[in-house]
Amino acid sequence: MLPGQSAEGLVSDVLPNFIDIVGASSELDGETLTAVFHLREIPERMEFNRKGVPDGRVEYMWVVAISTEGDPNLTLVQFDYWLEASYAATRLSENTPGTMRDANAAIQGDVLKYSPDSDKQTLVMDPLEQSVDLAISHQDNTLTIVSHVPGIKPKSTIMFFAHDYLLGHDFIECGPG
Repeated sequence: MLPGQSAEGLVSDVLPNFIDIVGASSELDGETLTAVFHLREIPERMEFNRKGVPDGRVEYMWVVAISTEGDPNLTLVQFDYWLEASYAATRLSENTPGTMRDANAAIQGDVLKYSPDSDKQTLVMDPLEQSVDLAISHQDNTLTIVSHVPGIKPKSTIMFFAHDYLLGHDFIECGPG
């Protein structure tokens, strides 16, 4: 979709509520993108560092993939930037139990740039030194990410994606225009 558009998603009966994207919306102010994930529900406390998630792997992730030139066939591996909210597992051992934590305190925001060092086997992304505002509303069931994205413009294309390492993923997109 184009920045400034919104779209509705299908409700899943198999995905966790906090990964099931039921809608997405965005606003563009200059090169500042505000991206809102509308989810079925976001619990105030979530389990982090769950058994089965290897140390250092991204356990939870909500991403807006961005093509600054407006590629209508945008995929998660054909983009210029990711605006992301995520949590990477930190497990001391395989037997370390997961912990219940406040989602607001655990999830972090980043802007990542596609690296020319990527190839068909390995995706390489470089973090940018950008301020990222992240807001989770349990009342509205939204996760909002706001940041400056270099080169983004009204004709850029964006795609919303959510991922749970153990339980699956969801995405939402619509044709530009």
